[in-house]
Order: sequence, then structure tokens, then C-alpha cells
Amino acid sequence: MYVQRGNAISVPVPISVFSAQPAILATAGNGIGQGHVYKIDAQSNQILADAKSPAKAGDVLVIYSVGLGPVTPAVRSGDPASFSVLSNVNAPVSVTIGGQLAQVLFSGLTPGYSGLYQVNAVVPGGVIAGSQVPVLVSVAGSASSTGIYMAVQ
Repeated sequence: MYVQRGNAISVPVPISVFSAQPAILATAGNGIGQGHVYKIDAQSNQILADAKSPAKAGDVLVIYSVGLGPVTPAVRSGDPASFSVLSNVNAPVSVTIGGQLAQVLFSGLTPGYSGLYQVNAVVPGGVIAGSQVPVLVSVAGSASSTGIYMAVQ
């Protein structure tokens, strides 16, 4: 890449362009710590999976993310995702919780929002309990930051 202003041209700088660069959103808004990871209760309420309300094996989670890449059907940049037709991530998405592979039920845009993805996954068995269990989302050869966690009992 180079920058041109008038007749002046910068020195070329190599850049990388990825089809996806996943990131789980953090509740603090700083990219680290407790993730926006919610367990779903029997009434379909989303409850933050933190130390006060840890998830357990078999719970269905909603993990809010960005950067999961192209979706089908496509949504125009800046437009909210449809409520009637779900837009699924094109590349396979995987989730690990405490190093254990989780079953992914859905990965796509969150209906009603622009650029917000959600990954619905099931907490696997064998996760060591704790209030800071690492959660990773991977897609197209890229993984989210290792600084995001959730609570598991």
C-alpha cells in the first residue's frame, strides 16, 4: 500500500488482507476479560455467563463477535441483518471453551444489527470449572484473541 497526496507518494508498505479476523466482544469494551457470552435459560433469556451465573456442560451459548467474514445471503454494508432470513457465515466456524471443542449450532449475523455476528454453541463436557475459562472463535484460519473468558461450573 502507498499513500498519495498531490504529487507526493509514500514509500510502499506491505499489508495483509484477511477474509475474516474474528473477535469476541468484551463486556468492558477493551477486547479483554469477560466476553459477551450468554447462556440461554428455559425461557430463552440471555444470561451473562460470568462468575455470578456460570454456564455448565450442555448449556446453549450466544457468543457476540465481529469479523467473521462474508455471509449468505449477503447484507449490504451498514444495513441491519434481516429478522426473517438468517445470514450464515460462509466459512466454517469453530469454538473452543477451556480448550475443548464446542458444537456450533449457528454462526451468522445477529438479526436487527449491522456488522454484529453471533455464534450459538453448546458448552462441551470436560471443561475445567472456573470464572475465567478461555473462549476462542476461529474462522478461515484465524482465531480470536486469547484474552476473552467466561465462567463455567
